[in-house]
Amino acid sequence: MVIMYLVLACGVGALVRYFLSTLNQKRVLPLGTLLANLLGCFLIGLFYNYVEDKELYAILATGFCGGLTTFSTLNDELQKLLTDKKIFYRYFLLTYLGGLVAIFLGILLCKCLVF
Repeated sequence: MVIMYLVLACGVGALVRYFLSTLNQKRVLPLGTLLANLLGCFLIGLFYNYVEDKELYAILATGFCGGLTTFSTLNDELQKLLTDKKIFYRYFLLTYLGGLVAIFLGILLCKCLVF
């Protein structure tokens, strides 16, 4: 049954990413992909301390966040931005450093909410 929930959660995450990708149009940076990846990182950090059940954590972190975030689209967009090194590095750093910060913010937020 966990597999079915994983598949469903992954699909929902992918749909959220799809709707966020509409923000990519006519922008210098692919904002929708950046938001999807940062949101996914934040949620993984939040789920890390908040969700104790391993199966539920797998469904939320691996399923939903796995469907939401996208490594392949990120790398495709980075490759397209290579013509402008400044924008390339800005997007690269925003995604990777921002992702790490988002994970830690999710973990810290969870610790602040626990009494």
